[in-house]
Amino acid sequence: MVTFNIVDVHKISDRGHVLSGTIIDKGLVSPGDKIVFKKNFDSYLFKIVGLTNAFDKKQFGILIQSDDYEKISDWDIKGKDFNVVNLADRKKLTNEPIIWTGDLSNDCTSKWAGLLLRAEWMDEDYWWWEVSDTENPEIEIDSSNNYDISFIGGDTSRQKVEEVARKYLGVN
Repeated sequence: MVTFNIVDVHKISDRGHVLSGTIIDKGLVSPGDKIVFKKNFDSYLFKIVGLTNAFDKKQFGILIQSDDYEKISDWDIKGKDFNVVNLADRKKLTNEPIIWTGDLSNDCTSKWAGLLLRAEWMDEDYWWWEVSDTENPEIEIDSSNNYDISFIGGDTSRQKVEEVARKYLGVN
């Protein structure tokens, strides 16, 4: 996993902020990758919009959207290390099929392309599901808790989980 140490934050426009800092190998980070912010029980996964040489030539700049930055703007992030999830490497793993294990009529999981996919029967016909990152399991990419509709049946829930996972990794 790539670690990025934030030295400073610069607002470059109403739409973007540059996180300037240090990283061991700049070549391991690309636009579209994600940067993971964690503080206590709060966590966010933001898309890296672009890369730049930072204001100090020894530093590297990661561009994120201002809407994302606003969620962590009151956090003390300077001098802290944050993980970067390299999606290009994960896309190579998406050629493998999604294989579900466990009881498909009750509680099942799949590990696919660095993601953990889960679906579980809760009560009556309703199912709960979640997609998370295996390297950062406390980061919820999406779950049935984020929807106002109920997911009925294991097949429907697993299809939604697979759809969310593919969309997250940018594959069809």
